Amino acid sequence: MKSTVAAAKPQEDFIHFSDAAADGKVEMFREPESILEDRQSGSCAGVLRPGIKVPKEEEPNRLTPNELAIYQKMMKENISPREIEKVIGKELKPKNVGYFSVYGTECKSDPQSADRIRELYANEKGEIKRLRIIFTDNNWWKIIPHKLMAFKKRGLYCSSEPINGQLIATRDTSLDGPEDNGSTPNRPFRRTLKKFPCVPDECPVYQNGYCRLSGLMNFLIVGVPGTDIWRLPTSSWYSVRGVMEKIVRFNKALSKAGGSLIGIPFWLFKYELEVAGWDAKKKTKIRLKQWLFGIDCPELPLSDLMVKHAGFDISGSFQLPMAPNRPAAGDPGISVPAVSSEPKPVDGADKKDIPTDRKIEPPTTVTPEVNEERPASSEGEDKAKSIPLFPASHTEGEIEHFRTKIQNEVEPRGPVPMDFINLQTGRLHKTRMSDLTLDELRNLERSIEEYKISPWERCSSCRGLLSPDVKGYSLKHFQKALCRECQKKEKGASNLPPQLSVVRKPTGQILDAGF
Repeated sequence: MKSTVAAAKPQEDFIHFSDAAADGKVEMFREPESILEDRQSGSCAGVLRPGIKVPKEEEPNRLTPNELAIYQKMMKENISPREIEKVIGKELKPKNVGYFSVYGTECKSDPQSADRIRELYANEKGEIKRLRIIFTDNNWWKIIPHKLMAFKKRGLYCSSEPINGQLIATRDTSLDGPEDNGSTPNRPFRRTLKKFPCVPDECPVYQNGYCRLSGLMNFLIVGVPGTDIWRLPTSSWYSVRGVMEKIVRFNKALSKAGGSLIGIPFWLFKYELEVAGWDAKKKTKIRLKQWLFGIDCPELPLSDLMVKHAGFDISGSFQLPMAPNRPAAGDPGISVPAVSSEPKPVDGADKKDIPTDRKIEPPTTVTPEVNEERPASSEGEDKAKSIPLFPASHTEGEIEHFRTKIQNEVEPRGPVPMDFINLQTGRLHKTRMSDLTLDELRNLERSIEEYKISPWERCSSCRGLLSPDVKGYSLKHFQKALCRECQKKEKGASNLPPQLSVVRKPTGQILDAGF
């Protein structure tokens, strides 16, 4: 009698995330926006693997000497590990190394793209240790989406993500049946999905290593023709977190200037770091060295970008406060290293220039000269006064610059009415321009630029200026544009006819009633 309890699936039924990405089986459990497309799916140019696959040492997947020779020969010919597995009939295991791998059979748009990438970025050994990429989105959850996922040979089996503070798993129950797809009598239009709370500590799929963090970074490769997206699969918590933090940091700096992350050329590279891991045999945590990948853009220093868009000018020289236990400038033996925004030189074996028609020239930046001077100290003082980061003359010059610029924008010289300036300064409880600080002048200048783009309307009653929020409230409640003072008058107005007499009538008396 056949048991009704489903037998445990063997390990070979589950596949690694990188193989699932190479086979085009990476899917996100989402309802489709149309019948044909899922909102997460898109045209894929190919897969850039974070490592390679090597033979297993355990039976029954141990390679014979003949199979090992075939494996080594096909690896030298840059043949995909999936193709090698089909030839030798045995499974290989992933191995993280210090370079990326790309194969023609895993390039969906153009198989020759793999040769193009190696031509541009591979070293003399054929290893791709770093390459130039750009992102097509600003949000990290679209650049590198990730979940807990488990894949079977037929597709995504289960995925988990936090929903309202709780980890929820979504499982495709149709993959629990036989591989001949005979579990249902009818051809299904959509997958049969089951949702339930995910508890990794109690889940056998997670505990056996079949389910793990699965992240997929989406990008374009500079110098490689095509408009389709390249994908880099990873199961590394540290790589995903590092890329997320770098994207958030760049977005914060660029948002102050109204900039975008899209189109900035980043270096994608591998680096080795000691991280925490799990020993499945000893059932304990261990420390091990692991190859991770990260992104960076040396031509765009974040510190210079933040200082510049904070309103400070670093093109000239400025003085720094004296660091403790450091000799003064001019003392023998002291030298201040020059800070350059140019990328560090790379060994020629690890670098190949991009062709001139696609070469990215770094933006020209001016490196400030740092002059350090010891603060002057009198004989009666125990401690020297520290010199501010920017001299007083620099701050006064900035204030005078903003005052002159604002005065040139006000009527009759410019398009901004004086009423607008009075409203802005009134909110700060200031009556004179000379009372405004440097930060307040900057904010006032931003408000003027916004006004020039979208001028304010005037009150329909008193012709005073209306801010957008006051105008919106007035149109909603009074059906016309009124300032706050006119709104108060409108609220006090009555639709009843005016009372001609203030004499109070006795109760029940009706004028000219006759009783």
